[in-house]
Amino acid sequence: MTGTCTVLARDFTSHGQTRWTAGMMRHLIHALDGHQVLLTTNASSGFTVVARLLRLRRTPGYGTHQVLAETQLDDGRTQRTWYPVFAAGEAVTPLPTQGGDAGRIKWAALDSYRDEASRAVDQVRAQCSPDELHNGFLLDERGLCCNWEATPMAESVHVRAVSRVRDGQHSYERTARSWSLPLEELAATDTEKGLPA
Repeated sequence: MTGTCTVLARDFTSHGQTRWTAGMMRHLIHALDGHQVLLTTNASSGFTVVARLLRLRRTPGYGTHQVLAETQLDDGRTQRTWYPVFAAGEAVTPLPTQGGDAGRIKWAALDSYRDEASRAVDQVRAQCSPDELHNGFLLDERGLCCNWEATPMAESVHVRAVSRVRDGQHSYERTARSWSLPLEELAATDTEKGLPA
């Protein structure tokens, strides 16, 4: 049987985000390794193409990112088009191939995204002094343990130490500290530990 697994933007987060980020797309492109997908290039109109996702770039003059999609035209020629990552539909579906395992792509992308986030938290934790930590959790100024959150981005991983604050009947998250680790710095640390860069 030939099958596939659709990859949803919300699969990457615990808070149900339905828009793609550059970090999510970076990991998906790597896992796809040239495999064709169904990509909705405009979530508003629903316009969808069969394409190979090749790489990301920062949108010239803006703070957003674009994904380079290669499509095949009816006459056999290929066309490459840059699409805004934020405008893509929530689902990207790898096309099934005879004897192939397109379903593995989703799990490879999710595993590498989560692994990168975990390695970034480990690196930040290693930079903290022992008196700042309790059982591996950063202590805020009130002495309460913070949860770690890490978000892979296009060129870095953003790490936050987050505490919950109660104000009467309301509670909210407060960032106690944050770090931005460039991918090169994370890869250098991995190489020192003997992990593949």
